[in-house]
Amino acid sequence: MHRWQCRMLLVDAPPRRHCGFWPGQEQGLRELPGTGGHSAQSAVDGSRLSYWASAFDPPKDTPVVLELRMEETKPVSVVKIDWEYPAKSFEVQVGTGGKWSTFYTTVNNVLLENNLFGNAKVGDSLRILMKEPHPIWGSVDGHMLYGIRGVTIS
Repeated sequence: MHRWQCRMLLVDAPPRRHCGFWPGQEQGLRELPGTGGHSAQSAVDGSRLSYWASAFDPPKDTPVVLELRMEETKPVSVVKIDWEYPAKSFEVQVGTGGKWSTFYTTVNNVLLENNLFGNAKVGDSLRILMKEPHPIWGSVDGHMLYGIRGVTIS
């Protein structure tokens, strides 16, 4: 089991718009409206009963980003995403030192669980850029959203 530090943000948004939390630094950070208590930490808590959720109706031209930091730098060759509310279009990147490289990208995801295989990339961070919610499974009560139950790497 990997220990993660998590945060969720809107790309190009000022830092005050970050939500989720970095363990030990919860003060000053709060959930984005509409997440209903489904914090970023819920994507990596190891429980299938909890999940991270984005705000309802994310902007169409701005990806929603879930960024995860690992305890150490390591090679990443497989990423598993267990979706609660999947993205139809998303990109997975591996990073180190603030530099990111694409591990996987798709514009037509139809799965609730993705096992993503790629050329191993070394990094200490992983981020998922969600660009478009799935038109059927990415909605609840008429609102579009993203939700991730779990993320694992190997």
